[in-house]
Amino acid sequence: MDQENFAQDLEAMVKQIENSDIEKLSELAKITGLDSAKEFVSVDFNGENLRSPNLTDANLTGADLTGADLQKANLMGADLHLADLTGADLQKANLTGAKLTGADLTDAKLQKANLTGANLMGADLTGTILNGVKVENTEFGYNPGINKELRREFEARGAIFVDSPEDL
Repeated sequence: MDQENFAQDLEAMVKQIENSDIEKLSELAKITGLDSAKEFVSVDFNGENLRSPNLTDANLTGADLTGADLQKANLMGADLHLADLTGADLQKANLTGAKLTGADLTDAKLQKANLTGANLMGADLTGTILNGVKVENTEFGYNPGINKELRREFEARGAIFVDSPEDL
């Protein structure tokens, strides 16, 4: 099955079971015979209500999560490289160790999210609400939307910045 057909089939499947009692996407993947570590690459979850799902270690590389409701989602270790999270609601989400390199988080809500150990190199944080986020050992660099004041605050709380101060 080619990637385009797979993405269409998966999107139809997600819509069909959206209101089911399954709380973990990994359980859903098992039921449907999918490998959640591979098969959610570039999937379109635009505007979906995915509140509180368990997406631990999911591969969501390049996924369209524009405006998605991911409040309290468990995205620990998830690969969100190049994902579009524009306007997504990630309040209180667990993104511990997540890979968000090159992700678009423009206007996303990350209040009280746990970003401990996450990699946000090159992520666009323009307009992103970052109040109360945990940033210990979180890797930042070349991030639009991070000003000098926020960088100093995050560094004081244990964040790691790999770009030079002159880059701001």
